[in-house]
Amino acid sequence: TPASVIVANTPHHLRNFDWPPQSAQKDTAQKVSSGDRNPKNLILQNGSIWFSQAIKYHKRSAVQWHQVNAATGALLQSGLISNDTSNYIQTTIAVNKNNDVLIGFQEVNEHMYISPRFAYRYAGDAPGTIREMVHIGEGTGKTGGPAWGDYSCSVVDGDNFTDLWTIQSLSNEKGKGATKIARFSPEERKR
Repeated sequence: TPASVIVANTPHHLRNFDWPPQSAQKDTAQKVSSGDRNPKNLILQNGSIWFSQAIKYHKRSAVQWHQVNAATGALLQSGLISNDTSNYIQTTIAVNKNNDVLIGFQEVNEHMYISPRFAYRYAGDAPGTIREMVHIGEGTGKTGGPAWGDYSCSVVDGDNFTDLWTIQSLSNEKGKGATKIARFSPEERKR
């Protein structure tokens, strides 16, 4: 029989949690949805719940990610991916069996079209930090409406439980959504 158990009932203490503003894009006044502060996915891995969310930070959309102790509800770490001249939107997260992390999202601003990105970190990195942002494509056209971001996901590889995959949207020359799929192998990268 399914059951629900309250694990914790304490304030979350997240620094940023305002709804992200819509994001400007190149060649048009039409802004696009940045997503919302509700996570698109949650990961339960090694006793922790992981999630990422789009939030408002310095009047732009940014990505904030978190690790929460699943037994106590304690916030173990948080990180922020932001830029004063760009927007990071529509985020998802994946965590492997070693606690290596991939955070997928898209970048857009007044001078560029919606383009797919991901950032990563290794389990042993300093809490709240990421290594680098990886560009996996560049958008080539403006979108005609505010709706955006349904085709975004990040997952751990079900065969080896170490590789991390992300599917991220980009805007094509007709302003429609296209996708990029990327595999990140922390084990290969460490070599």
